[in-house]
Parts: sequence; C-alpha cells; structure tokens
Amino acid sequence: MASSSIDKQKKQPIYQQIVTHFIEEIQAGTYGPGDRLPPERSLAQTFDVNRSTVVKALDELKSLGWIERKQGSGSRVLEGRWGNRQTPLSYLRSSLSSPYLQQDPYLQQIQ
Repeated sequence: MASSSIDKQKKQPIYQQIVTHFIEEIQAGTYGPGDRLPPERSLAQTFDVNRSTVVKALDELKSLGWIERKQGSGSRVLEGRWGNRQTPLSYLRSSLSSPYLQQDPYLQQIQ
C-alpha cells in the first residue's frame, strides 16, 4: 500500500480515492475475505491524510458492502456475498458522462 495511489491534485475527493484504492486491492487479492485492514492511524499516516478522512473512507467501504467494522476489533474484508458488493457512485458518475451515453445529435436537432 502506497500513498502514490492518492493524488491530492485530483478533483475527486481524497476519501473516494482511498475507497477506490481498497476496492482495487481487494479485487486484486491483496486483501482476502476476513483479512484485517491496517489501523486507522496507520492508514492516515500512510496516505498522509487526517484520520477523519480515513474513517469516512472506511465507513463508505462498509456501506458498499466491502468491509465490516467493529469497535476495538478494527476493519476486516467481508467474507462471502462477493456478488452483492456495490461500486461507488464515483464510478457510476464517470460512466454516465461517457460519450456513448450522450443523446444522438440527430434526435437533438429534431427536438
């Protein structure tokens, strides 16, 4: 895990970049079902961000069904239910702005 995956110059919020980073790590097999993620403070240091940014990213991963969080036990990759995981809305927004989804210029002219 490296802070190189986080670009503070991007328009995308840092917490979303952290969410994307962990989803990619889980999909690549770096973290498997049941594996524990590093502690929040370590992640904040690694990514060179405030701990609240890490907490927001982990909460987002939990709400999307990628991890579970228990106070005092840390965060773990969820076991099972691999098909039920959701992708972040940032992925959806970028796909909706695709030129393939734009209205046909011919139809625009007719309207």
